[in-house]
Amino acid sequence: MPGKVPPGVVFKSRFVFSKQKFSNYINYIDRSEAVRNIAYNLYSDYVGNYMDNPQKQPGPLPEKTSALFTATHNRLTPKEKEELKKQFRVAQEADSPMWQQVISFTNDFLKQHGLYDPESRQLDEGKIREVTRAAVQEMLKNEHMNGTAVWSASIHYNTDNIHVHIAVVEPHPTLRKKDFEGKKQYRAAMKRTTFSKVKSKIVNGIIDRSEQLKEIKLL
Repeated sequence: MPGKVPPGVVFKSRFVFSKQKFSNYINYIDRSEAVRNIAYNLYSDYVGNYMDNPQKQPGPLPEKTSALFTATHNRLTPKEKEELKKQFRVAQEADSPMWQQVISFTNDFLKQHGLYDPESRQLDEGKIREVTRAAVQEMLKNEHMNGTAVWSASIHYNTDNIHVHIAVVEPHPTLRKKDFEGKKQYRAAMKRTTFSKVKSKIVNGIIDRSEQLKEIKLL
């Protein structure tokens, strides 16, 4: 267990209640990877411009986004997309917050631990999905939303740092409500401990794999 999370991984989270942002994301879900890449600006508006490093990489890039994935699926069928859209609509009507989250990696960190080849621009997407699922599971457990939240994510290559965008909702909210600007809304701020636990889960998952690769090479 590392005592300090290295700067090679950043986890950020915010939440929104805007019905327009829900609608934008529901529309985004319905696009193929190719069409979503063309409409990437819409997704950028939905996510918000809060990445540390928004500059584009020089030279040719792989596709800007990977397939949408969830806790149980690496790529959604049209039927599964429709079910996901339905769950987000139910959450929107129930006034659930939508948590917008980003896990960002430095390319050097991914290279160091055997997940990224900067020359071929090949990424171990399977491992990134695995650590993302573990991180979201940790977040949901710490925020007491296990079994009630629905989420989807995709890997993005459009900036200097490879990163994962995640959207989380509760179709049937379980959070307490509080007064905000004269009206009641669900209390959505995440606990400080959640951030450290999520980052540790990500880093430990990657470093553990790195140690396994070293053992394989030795053998």
